[in-house]
Amino acid sequence: MSETQITKQEQLEAAERRLDRLFDWVGRSDTKFSIILGVDTGMLGFLATSAPASASVPVISIILAVVSVLLLVASLIFIYRGTYPRTRGPGASLIYFGSIAGEELANFRQRFRGCDADDHLDDVLEQVHRNSEILDSKFKELQRAYRCLLAAILPWASALYLFGVFPPPV
Repeated sequence: MSETQITKQEQLEAAERRLDRLFDWVGRSDTKFSIILGVDTGMLGFLATSAPASASVPVISIILAVVSVLLLVASLIFIYRGTYPRTRGPGASLIYFGSIAGEELANFRQRFRGCDADDHLDDVLEQVHRNSEILDSKFKELQRAYRCLLAAILPWASALYLFGVFPPPV
């Protein structure tokens, strides 16, 4: 073995560190989704309670309100898609909870005790790969939710202004 190659134990430790980092990033993305969810629902609620009951509302304010509602609902859909649990995992994994829960305890014990270093490393690497796919998808949905929220701000504020929520400048 050359001096630049790492041992199986070092490979395993590096893979487990990567998996831990991915789990940290999943938690961080979910926190960001929660923040956007709060802003989206707050904006929708404020718009709904600020809309005048009068039939003489200018058409432009209705159009602006509808555009902002559509963008905020799109943001909510992206939040849902980004936070919906993805439970498709590698079959027969000794790490993934879905695989473990689907088998009898005695069988799991036997497979775990019979696992060699190569099998364990492969299992961890499969988990790193699958969680990377999940995280990539989550961040794409997070970006879409942010974009929709950002795009909704101007029509939302304009609709509120036309609804008379904000006093005209003096």
